[in-house]
Amino acid sequence: MSSSKLQYLKQCTSTQDHLKNVIESINLPFAFYTDHQTNGYGQHDSNWKCPKGSGLAFSMALEVEPPYKEDLVNLNKAVTAAITECIASIAGPIEIKWPNDLIVRDKKLGGIIMNLVNDNSILLIGFGLNLKKIQNTPIAISLEEIQVEADVHAIAQSLYHALTQVRSLPVNRLKHTYNHLLWFLNKEVSLNWAEGYGNQSKIGIFRGVDEHGRAVIEQDGELKSYQHGQVRLKYPK
Repeated sequence: MSSSKLQYLKQCTSTQDHLKNVIESINLPFAFYTDHQTNGYGQHDSNWKCPKGSGLAFSMALEVEPPYKEDLVNLNKAVTAAITECIASIAGPIEIKWPNDLIVRDKKLGGIIMNLVNDNSILLIGFGLNLKKIQNTPIAISLEEIQVEADVHAIAQSLYHALTQVRSLPVNRLKHTYNHLLWFLNKEVSLNWAEGYGNQSKIGIFRGVDEHGRAVIEQDGELKSYQHGQVRLKYPK
C-alpha cells in the first residue's frame, strides 16, 4: 500500500500541511495520501474535510526541473493534464474547469492546488478526489455516483507514477491535453467577478487559456484575459 516514497496516513489534518512540515527532511519526489482528512483546504483556502472513506487527499512534492524551470504556467497545465488523464483512466471522460478542477457531468469530481516553495525550486501538489456522495453540495459529484469502485491505494500509486513522469513527457502533448479538455471551451458561460469588476457582464464566451494561464473571455466581440481570482466560471444550476 505504501512505498518508501509514497506514504499512506490513516488520518491527518491536511496532507498538504503534513508535506510542508517534513519537506526539508525528505528526498524528492515524495507523496502522502489519506482517506481521512480533518482540516484540508483547496483554492482560496476553501475548507475540504474528508470523513473516513469519503474522499482521497493526496499531496506530492516535486523538484522543478527543465523543461519547466522557467515555464511555471505550462508546469501547472502539465500537472493538471497528468492528474486528469490518470483519473480518467478509471472514471471515464473528465473535463478541466479552469484553472484546475476535474469535472464530470458539469459537476466537480476533484480539485488541484499547487504551491511553489524553496525559491520556486519545489512544487507542492495537493489533490482531492470525491469517493462518496457529498451531502448538500449540488456542484459536487463522486466516483460512487458514477458507479466507479475506488481503491484509494491503487489510485494513489497511479497518481504518484503519473506525476513522476511529467517532466519526461513532451510539453506540447500535455499542453494540448489540457487545452483539449477545457470545460465549456468556446461556449457561453456564467461569470463570477471579483470586487472591482462589478460592472462587467455576468455572461461571456470562454475562449480558452492564454500563455500566462489567464482565462480568455469574449464579451461584445472583444477578447480580454483575466487571472483566476479576478473572475471565476460558474457551475450550472
